[in-house]
Amino acid sequence: PELVLGSNTTVCEWGCYDMEDEACHEGLSKNQCSEIYGHVAWSQICNCGIGGGEAGPKATEEVNLYFSVPAFVVLFRESLEVVIVLVIVVQFLTKAKDDGAITEELYKRLVREVYIGAGVGFICCLILGIGLLALASLARGLFKCDSLLVFDGVIMMTTSVVLTF
Repeated sequence: PELVLGSNTTVCEWGCYDMEDEACHEGLSKNQCSEIYGHVAWSQICNCGIGGGEAGPKATEEVNLYFSVPAFVVLFRESLEVVIVLVIVVQFLTKAKDDGAITEELYKRLVREVYIGAGVGFICCLILGIGLLALASLARGLFKCDSLLVFDGVIMMTTSVVLTF
């Protein structure tokens, strides 16, 4: 962002800004910045100074907004946990059928309900996730400078509340 101070302007370069340490990580590309798990953002608030030059991302840099290695690892781990729970439920139903506690017909119906429930849950989570991502991306485009930092803070706090409860 440029701030007009008389005849001079303050120009800031694009960089990987750490909001917790309130400092820029030197020498990182936008992709490397996006792979850092936590409170960093690619912003035009690094190395601010007085001047008239244009600062911006390099035209040769490839930007990846939708893939993050830490997020992939977390989602993969959570997916394995879901598979484990589904296997336990199906094994419980199989044991109940083998022990004679439930009939073959009831067993088939309950197993089908487990798989249908898992599928519907997955589709609902997918739709909700894509919808919230699109909504947040659209809303983020409405803000500039300090308002953008406040918006990012509100989104981070909302995310932490949702993940906590």
